[in-house]
Amino acid sequence: MLRTTHNSLGKMVPGIVFVVVSPDNRHVAQVVERAGKLFVVMDGMQQKEYDWIAQATPLFSPDSRRMAYVAMVHGQDTGPHPVVDGVELKQYFAAGLYLRFSPDGRHLAYAAAHRPVGAQFVVVDDVAGKEYHAIGAESLCFSPDGRRFAYGARRGDKWCMVIDGQEEKEYDGLGTSMVFSPDSRRWAYVAKRGHGRDSMECVVVDGVEGDDYDGTIQGTPIFSPDSRRVAHGARRGDKMFAVVDGNEEKSYQSIECLTFSPDSLQVAYVASGPVSGFLGLRRHGAFRTVVNGVEGKRRVDISLSGLRFSPDSRRTAYVMQNFDGWWAVVDGVEQGPYDGIGNGTPIFSCDSRHYAYRAGQADKAVVVVDGVQTQEYDDILALTFGPDSQRLAYAGRAAATSGASWSIGMKPMTNTTRSSRMASSFGTGRTCSALWSVVTESSYG
Repeated sequence: MLRTTHNSLGKMVPGIVFVVVSPDNRHVAQVVERAGKLFVVMDGMQQKEYDWIAQATPLFSPDSRRMAYVAMVHGQDTGPHPVVDGVELKQYFAAGLYLRFSPDGRHLAYAAAHRPVGAQFVVVDDVAGKEYHAIGAESLCFSPDGRRFAYGARRGDKWCMVIDGQEEKEYDGLGTSMVFSPDSRRWAYVAKRGHGRDSMECVVVDGVEGDDYDGTIQGTPIFSPDSRRVAHGARRGDKMFAVVDGNEEKSYQSIECLTFSPDSLQVAYVASGPVSGFLGLRRHGAFRTVVNGVEGKRRVDISLSGLRFSPDSRRTAYVMQNFDGWWAVVDGVEQGPYDGIGNGTPIFSCDSRHYAYRAGQADKAVVVVDGVQTQEYDDILALTFGPDSQRLAYAGRAAATSGASWSIGMKPMTNTTRSSRMASSFGTGRTCSALWSVVTESSYG
């Protein structure tokens, strides 16, 4: 039996402009407009009224315990206030640019300025830092443990990374990807020399510059889970390639979705190259997965989610397209075709023994578990394995005469026959019409 606990997160307030739900699904913040004023309603409690609240705020901390936004009252304030947990912080002419919480939620950082044209600086926990001519957009970055902090800054026509308050070497520009290693001890970023067509880029790891390239690939560099290895994508002329631990791999017309396996021993990405006779291929040509330099079969297309490793790093899965539809490829075995396969799937269970994905055929949806399809639904959401890998849960919607009805499904992962597993696919689920329900806790018994 599936047991659930339902928590009310407050009523939806008339005049809603923006709504955000906390990462743990336990809190809701609403920006509401009423009589020309804007205010935030947090878990049903109204906060102070303002004339302006910044777009893309409120923002919850990753641990869901804190909430911040940027607001201003015309005629009274000389600039906007960052408002954190309902408390107004110091105001500047421009404040709250690029709001960032640390992963543990203990620290808040943002960029600010004293006047329209002039110095900018970073404020961490309401303490202003050194002034620069500009602060890099989206460059503010906390380490995973929340103890370290970095950002990009410009003085004159030169840029540098400021890491733990110390300025690194100056360059003509910086990339958008500053990253700390999972253990928070190492760091890496992209630096640029020159301007325009003559510019070159290199990856700087722990202060050591790598080779120069015509360009690097967005979203890289990345660290391995054990923090010992580094990989990034690079471009030389019209060719792209992966650089793993400083070693260049084979060149392709494009590479993307660069990732390490959980055990840090494997590196994988999706590569493409020109293929004559293929029509309508995404971007450059046929696609293939590459794992530790070993190429997979050519495909018409591969999902932008790339290749996924199981938690034990022994299994792989990805979604690919051929001319007859979309296929799931698990451990090299193709399953399909379908009209579509759900984003973010296939997924593996925590013990790596099972996998599941959402698939669509015509106007129906099914869940495929270890290669076996469940019953059909009009739509399926929230596919997840239990922590003990013994259950798979998801929400299925079926058309009903009284309207759309959602039920919570549960599938036991037992060593029974396929037919008996199919018969036990669903327990009794709660249904609702034209309403969304947030399930905040689940347990199995």
